[in-house]
Order: sequence, then C-alpha cells, then structure tokens
Amino acid sequence: MRKKLVIILLVSVLLGLGFLTGTSYLANADTTESYQDEIDAAKAKKEQMEKDRAELEKKVEELKQQKDDMNAYIENMDKQYMELMYSIDELDAEIATQEEILEETQIMLAQVKAQEEEQYDTMKKRIKYLYENGETSFLDVLFGQGSLTDMLNEMEYRAAITEYDNGLLERYNATKLQVQNTEALLIARLEELNALKETREFELAQLEEVIQAKAAELEALAESIGVDEEMLFTYWDEIITMGADIEELERLEAERIAEEERKRKEEEERLRRLEEERKRKEEEERKRREEELRKIAEEEARKKREEELRRQATDALKYNQDIGNMLWPVPNSGRITSDYGYRSAPVKGASTFHQGIDIGVGNLARADRGVVAALAGVVIETGYSKSGGNYIYIDHGNGVVTRYLHAYKVYVKEGQYVERGEEIMEAGTTGYSSGPHLHFGLWVNGVSVDPLLYIDYSDWE
Repeated sequence: MRKKLVIILLVSVLLGLGFLTGTSYLANADTTESYQDEIDAAKAKKEQMEKDRAELEKKVEELKQQKDDMNAYIENMDKQYMELMYSIDELDAEIATQEEILEETQIMLAQVKAQEEEQYDTMKKRIKYLYENGETSFLDVLFGQGSLTDMLNEMEYRAAITEYDNGLLERYNATKLQVQNTEALLIARLEELNALKETREFELAQLEEVIQAKAAELEALAESIGVDEEMLFTYWDEIITMGADIEELERLEAERIAEEERKRKEEEERLRRLEEERKRKEEEERKRREEELRKIAEEEARKKREEELRRQATDALKYNQDIGNMLWPVPNSGRITSDYGYRSAPVKGASTFHQGIDIGVGNLARADRGVVAALAGVVIETGYSKSGGNYIYIDHGNGVVTRYLHAYKVYVKEGQYVERGEEIMEAGTTGYSSGPHLHFGLWVNGVSVDPLLYIDYSDWE
C-alpha cells in the first residue's frame, strides 16, 4: 500500500508537468569552464516540479493517514491474533499433559482396587481357616482336652493376624482415597482447561472476522487509488534522468571550484610560509643582535664592577701594614706560568680571567714542592673542587684572605692557626690543571687583586 501511495504521488506530479521531454541535460551541457547556466535551468524546472508535488502531497495526505492508521490497526490485530494462538497452543499442551497424568492415575486406581480385592479374598480365606481348624477353647482346657498354653498361643496368633490385616486394609483404603481425590482434581482441571480453550477459540474467531473486515477495507482503499504503473515508471525514469544530469553538472562544477580553491590555498600557503620564514629569520637576527649587545653590555658592566672593586680593595690595602709583607709561597720555585688578569683558558673548564698567579713546580723533586703560608692566619676552609682540586683558604684578618689551589697533599686542617712561612701543602696538579703548579690568589674584602703587588721578596732572595 505504501508503494502505491508513492506511485500515485509521482504520477500526479508528472501529469501536471507538460514540459518533461525525456532528454538529458548533459546532452546539451557545455564543456566550458563553468556549468552554472545549465545547472540553473535544470534547477528551475526541478523547483517547479517540487511545487506541484507539494500541492499533490497535501491532497493525498488524508488517504495516506487513513492507510497508515489502518495498517497500524491490522498490525495490532495480528499481534493479538498471535497471542491467542500461542495461548491456545499452551492450553493444548497443558491439556495433553493433564490427560496423561489422569490416565496414569486411573491405571494406578485400578491397581489399587485389584490389590484391595486380592487382600480381601486373602483375609476371608485366613478367617475361615482359623475358625475351621484346631481352635482350643476355654472349656477344652477346663475339661482337660487342651493345655492353657496352647489356648493362649492360638489367641495371640489370631490377634496378630487380625491386627496385620486391619493395618493393611487401612493403608490400602488411604491410598485408594488419595488416588480417587487426585483423579477428581485432574478431571476438574481438564474441564477448566477445555472451557478456557473454548473461550480462546471463540475470541480468535471473532478477531479473525475483524481482521478480514479491515483487510477488505484496506484493499478497497488501495483499489480506489490505483494508477497505471507503466505510465508511472516512464515518468519516473524522466525524473531520475533529470536528477542524474543535475548531479553530474553540479559535480563537474564542484570539481572546477574545488580545483581553483585548492590552487588558491596552495598559493596562499606558499606565500604564508615565505612570510613566516622571512619573519623567523628577522626575529632570529634581531635576537642574535640583542644577545650580542646584551653580552657586550654585561661584559663591560662586569669589567667596570671588577675594576671598581679592585680599586676599592687596593685602597683598603693601603691601611693594612701586614699585607705588604707577604712571603713568596713556593720557596723552591720562582717560575710564574700564568699571570693575574685576562687570559686564554689553559684547559677546558678553566676561567678566562685569572684571579691569581700560577707558580710552576714541574721541574722540582717532590721534596722541593712545599708551599708556605704567605702571612700568619687561621685556616678557614680546606677541601676539593673540580676546578681547584685540593685547596686551602687562610684568613689573615682585616678582610685579607689567601688561596692555595691544586695541592697534592694538604698538611693543615680547618680552624688551625699557621705562622708566616709555615709549610701548609705540597703543590700538585689536581683539578683543572695542565701540570704541577700552585695557584696563589689574594682576596681583599671579597675581591681578587694581583698578589705580585704585595710580595716581600727580601726573605725569598
């Protein structure tokens, strides 16, 4: 039914369009750069078709709604029909099961009845035998025809038999009653199930009548909207062809636009990258120049600060009477291998501003490499560093400190007082060093100064 409604809709639309010619727009499509004119013409005709179809859809909406409602109603009836069928199938299965149980119960009841009759015959025979054979009466005992013991034994025997028979009979009667009750319940249940099945079958018959009536209405509705399907398919092919032509024209136009857009974006990207590269190089060059200027400014500022500090330290030395009396620290060597001030680093890791003097001892025996304190003072620090190796710092008071680096052996310890000229270490080549030597430094108020300016050479000579 849904398919027929769609067919009617399309046929009605196409019957209202007298301009369908069956020709493809692509047959007249220009192969120039743009396909926009052909696309606009095809879309205009398609737009008119859409308007006509919208009017027709409004007219057939009520029929479609009726059809949809009827289909939903029939689907609901089918669901109820299937539920009733399932219910009847379940009732049939339960009835069959109950009938099997009833048949088994009836067989059991017949067996119980047979056992009851057999037991009853046995009891009759036993009672008859007891009365007909050798009973010893009380009179026989009195007149000497029997003993009292025989009589008592017979009475006890007869009582036991009677008690056994009575118990057996009671059990059979109870079993028989139970089987009879079960049979009655099963019969009642079967009657109930059969009645329920009859009810379900009646409901099913009524539902089938309703479904058939609605199906007839639906068929009548379908016939009332019937059309010539052959004509419909002819018009439908025209619509499909037109749609395909429009899609192909739009695809070609989209490809052309996309290609132009791709080329435009590629050019934009190329120009953007060139501009970014230019800016990047300019920025790198600007940063490089700024870094060079910063380093130059920092170096100049550092030199100025150091010169000022050295000037201040030199001025402070004028008021220190002891500092001008420093001993030469290596009595057995006067060979200076590196002066105080700016220099090229002798080894990797060494400073480019030498904050002391280096006194070489490489040509001396180990016993002649002794180092003495330049002035009397207190050892404030001994230790090891990667650059200075084993070292000693001596505080001489008034802000004056001497430093002795690259020792092989250290003979003093922190807190120890040493005299001027007392041996404190053996020069070596520990730390950043190109050979055995002593690095001798003089610091005043935290600033290094040239120790050669304050050595008293008279004792050394």
